[in-house]
Amino acid sequence: MTKRALHNALFAEISANNRVLIVELLTLLLPAEELMQLDLRTVKFEATVFTDAEGDERRADAITSVMTKDGHKIVFLIEHKSSQGKGLFGQLLSYQALLETHLAVKVIPIVISNAKGRWRLPMRFRSRFVDSVDAIGGDVSLDFGYKLLHLSNYSQEELVVMFPRSHPYILALHCIRDLTREKVATFFRSSLMLELDERMRLLGRATDCFSKFNSDFSLAMLEEIELVAITRSENRVMERIKLGREGWLEEGRQEGRQEGRQEGRQEGISDVAMTMLEKGMSVEDVCNITKLSRSAIIKLNQKRNGNRAKKRA
Repeated sequence: MTKRALHNALFAEISANNRVLIVELLTLLLPAEELMQLDLRTVKFEATVFTDAEGDERRADAITSVMTKDGHKIVFLIEHKSSQGKGLFGQLLSYQALLETHLAVKVIPIVISNAKGRWRLPMRFRSRFVDSVDAIGGDVSLDFGYKLLHLSNYSQEELVVMFPRSHPYILALHCIRDLTREKVATFFRSSLMLELDERMRLLGRATDCFSKFNSDFSLAMLEEIELVAITRSENRVMERIKLGREGWLEEGRQEGRQEGRQEGRQEGISDVAMTMLEKGMSVEDVCNITKLSRSAIIKLNQKRNGNRAKKRA
């Protein structure tokens, strides 16, 4: 399997039915006025395999739909890219046409890039072709844009803040391109916030990709990184972890592990709520989406207003 295929396979694995990841992605990428129109409680995962006009099977990385507050359906086409190929617009255009034909709804493309370096492709379809067409006196009447998350722009620490509840999945993608002990150790520590079954699933997929990207990245090296991560996490996590042939075998104090997960989850939800408030969403909407109490949201809003006042002062 090629590196590009591994990238895409990992993204498809971690995004499948991952509602928390999708909600945080939309919260991050959409402008406040667009976000406020959506009911994020209605996030639904659509089929990713469909047939084009020639009868050929087409497969997208992830497709989700969200209802607006006035009852309209919007579909988000999410494509993962490990390189900056010039065929991006053609792929997005063909997928949009197929989805709008099958679902009869508006489609908004989102690109999650794991390519190296800065993002060089234009953000709109017309910008990609206008120079060559105008040179011969033509015109490009068709136009569309896409939302972009270019992982190379951010450090692991920044991604943890941007995705407070789903960062283990984002960090798995982020560290594959430039595989170092430090980056993988951060990823392993972040995965401790997940429930055990989900953690096993993520580690299984990620470590499979790690070993294929770097043959020197042995199971013994993974075990050592994991043990260091556990030691640094003190009494919040398991006392020890062993790596067996069939996968990760975990033992430890259930009470400490549960406490660590609960604290991490609560902090993550509060960060998401603060982001929504900063984008102008109402206290009622934030309560409905995060399931936090009204009093907790009001306290966060007061904290946000206090921070803004300090900055102005």
